[in-house]
Amino acid sequence: MLKILPIYSLSILLLIIKHLRKLYSIEIKSSLLNSKN
Repeated sequence: MLKILPIYSLSILLLIIKHLRKLYSIEIKSSLLNSKN
């Protein structure tokens, strides 16, 4: 049980990081588009 917990939390962390990176990249793209116009 204790061995599974760190892996579980790590996977959740990875999911959060992936989600944040997606949001971040979308924000960068929109800001780039706004600066071009």
